[in-house]
Amino acid sequence: MNEIRKAKSELSKLVGATITAIVLLFGFAAGDVEAQSQCLELVGEAQCSGDGVISYTFEAENDVGFPTQNTEVISLTSGVVAAPLEQSRRGDEHTWELIGAEPGQRVRLLANAIQEGGGSIPGTDLMCSGEVRFRIPRDICPEAPAGDLAVSKSGPASCEAGDPCRFNISVRNNSSVDFEGILSLGDEPGTNGVQLGIMGPAGTPWSCLQSGTGEPISCLTPPLELEAGEETSFFVDLRIPRAMSSGSTFENCAGLAPPQVGANPTLFAQFVLKVVGYEPGPIDGLMGPRTRTAIEGFQRQFGLPVTGEVDEGLIDVMSSLGASDENFQNNSDCVEVVVTKTITCGFGERVVGDSCQPICTQSGSHWNGEVCISCGSGTYWDDDSRRCEQVELNCNERTTVQQGSQCVCRYYGMDRVNERRCRCPSGTELIPGEGCVQETLDCHERTTYQEGNRCVCRYYGMDRVNDQRCRCPGGYDLVAGVGCVQEEQAPDCHDRTTYQSGNQCVCRYDGMDRVNERRCRCPSGTDLVVGQGCVAPIVVPDCHDRTTVLQNNQCVCRYDGMDRVNDRRCRCPAGTDLVAGQGCVAPVVTPDCHDRTTVLQGNQCVCRYDGMDRVNDRRCRCPDGTDLVAGQGCVAPTPPANDCPTGTTPVQGMCLCPNGRIHNEALGGCDGRAPDSAGDEGRG
Repeated sequence: MNEIRKAKSELSKLVGATITAIVLLFGFAAGDVEAQSQCLELVGEAQCSGDGVISYTFEAENDVGFPTQNTEVISLTSGVVAAPLEQSRRGDEHTWELIGAEPGQRVRLLANAIQEGGGSIPGTDLMCSGEVRFRIPRDICPEAPAGDLAVSKSGPASCEAGDPCRFNISVRNNSSVDFEGILSLGDEPGTNGVQLGIMGPAGTPWSCLQSGTGEPISCLTPPLELEAGEETSFFVDLRIPRAMSSGSTFENCAGLAPPQVGANPTLFAQFVLKVVGYEPGPIDGLMGPRTRTAIEGFQRQFGLPVTGEVDEGLIDVMSSLGASDENFQNNSDCVEVVVTKTITCGFGERVVGDSCQPICTQSGSHWNGEVCISCGSGTYWDDDSRRCEQVELNCNERTTVQQGSQCVCRYYGMDRVNERRCRCPSGTELIPGEGCVQETLDCHERTTYQEGNRCVCRYYGMDRVNDQRCRCPGGYDLVAGVGCVQEEQAPDCHDRTTYQSGNQCVCRYDGMDRVNERRCRCPSGTDLVVGQGCVAPIVVPDCHDRTTVLQNNQCVCRYDGMDRVNDRRCRCPAGTDLVAGQGCVAPVVTPDCHDRTTVLQGNQCVCRYDGMDRVNDRRCRCPDGTDLVAGQGCVAPTPPANDCPTGTTPVQGMCLCPNGRIHNEALGGCDGRAPDSAGDEGRG
């Protein structure tokens, strides 16, 4: 029971993500929205909904005009299943739930375009196929509200050993969000020898399987919806072993747990296939063509290798079905009952514990209804009169023979009636010359079998018709080798919007909303087109001719790097101009270079002579102590041939005046005028 109380399967967690990936079937063009595909273009995004489910949505557009097509998406990532398997892809967005996907996980999806009768051979043809890969972001979408499923179980205070005992089980959605998925319960009998009988009531979505007497019981539903606060209930009849002693206790527990495979994997696979909507034929543990076809459909839907065999991959997926949550406190519930036992003893016996024992324990004593009596010599005890009778040795010829002073039973195994008579035990008859032979009863072969001197119902839960015949109760059919199986009522499905699958009406086209159990309808904004499904009207946008082009019913920016203004118009970013046929081009500005100190190279002003210092982007100058000489560059002045004049100081070949000027005779020596603007320009 510890496994049931702790068992859980990971709920699909909400991931806030909107990431774009482009798949061009028959050729990939990652990130290139203008690339043309040869068959099908899928521009998709991963996203999250308010119920904690990671999904993948894309708009499938047909570039070459196939008349009728579907899109099939298969997950290539282990542990992730894309559902549903196939959707009509005519003119609408479609969403695949990624069951089992986790935030931050890298996912691979295989998309197949399928055309009805599109190839050279009539039928369904695979037109093209391609793969999309993306990583689900970790922290974009807010965390989904936590789910909480609560299990409760109730039953009687006591149960009679050997008889069926009814227990009621319910699963309630205690969370504030709706639940959608498969429910799986494990029921631990708690005592060896407990046998599952009929479960119901008729029409319940639950189905239960016990692979063998005393084995754990697995109960499963097809995908269903439980609104917040809603619950689903059913009952099971468990037969308590007759060997249990009166006054002992019996504990039965039920809790959220994955389905148990048991000793017969084929029987388990048939059970799961039947519950989730496939038709494997009789649930008898034997592999047949119907079971093989159902397995292939299941493997195809869940992205498994299609083998038609009960292999490890199939069992792993089936064993992981069913939802759980993080609140383990209410995921299981147990009921303890007291076992009672009714014992009927014969005359002269009394109940001691769980068995009948003689009232008179002394050898040779007999109970006459009031006291124990021992017969004296020459007398014998007569059961009919319940008293001691005088011995008159008159042996019954058919059942005894005289040996000395006693009548001895004629055949082995006979019970003694009195001193002169014997009889065959219950369930046998006397045949002269042979002895006590087992009686042959005319038991109805399909519904009963002989056990001792009576016909016993062949399957648990059957009602007795007479001593030789049994039958299944109302609402159940007899299946040979299985027992009483709940009848399947064929629903009255609405012909235009649904079709019958098993015992359910299934929406005829993808994306339809369910009205009731037998009818569906197209969502708002779409119309039902027979043979196509729910079709949305196609609106062609009015694209701005200079800045956008029409692709897949959308206005796409005509040139790379443009900014989007609205759904039909784009523009060049700031600092660039739109040039037809080229795109967004930055303007070329030619700088105004200083003619004497710089030259134009490319689009820059470069210093005209080596060693010059830069003043700004368009001008340079000679360093201190040098003069600009056209055609030569920055040249140091030549000092006078004779010694420097009085009052000046020679420094590095120059005569410096006391005021720091260079002595220049042409300019009046040290007392001349300061250099003019032309002189400054000459020095740089």
